[in-house]
Amino acid sequence: MIFVIGGRPASGTTTLKNGLVTAFGYPSRSTGELMRAAAQGYGFDFETDEWRDFIENHPEIDRQLDEEMLQFIEQNENCIAESRLAACLCPRTDNIMRIMVICNLDDRATRRAKQKNLPVDEMRVALQTRDTRDR
Repeated sequence: MIFVIGGRPASGTTTLKNGLVTAFGYPSRSTGELMRAAAQGYGFDFETDEWRDFIENHPEIDRQLDEEMLQFIEQNENCIAESRLAACLCPRTDNIMRIMVICNLDDRATRRAKQKNLPVDEMRVALQTRDTRDR
């Protein structure tokens, strides 16, 4: 079985992915992990606007990471993939369960603020800004 999990930042996709890894022991990969590694490789901090600007001007990097995720899914009969787009991009087969995690902005801001020890209002603005850029 292949699980593909999607959702906005701080919606709980990583928590779900980690729970499925614990329950099933399947290999896993997340686009967030790939994106963080790419940012570091290009000399950026993943959380900065500079990295987001760079990605917007270099869509080939985003496409490459999507391709890496799809290859991971294709190469594993059983796995867990956390990616907003993989659920749409991966082939339609009976052994793929697509899960979309939906969480409102206030709950997402509360979750992320607690993780980063920041004020909820500040995190709400940051998530709104990221949501707008990610469209």
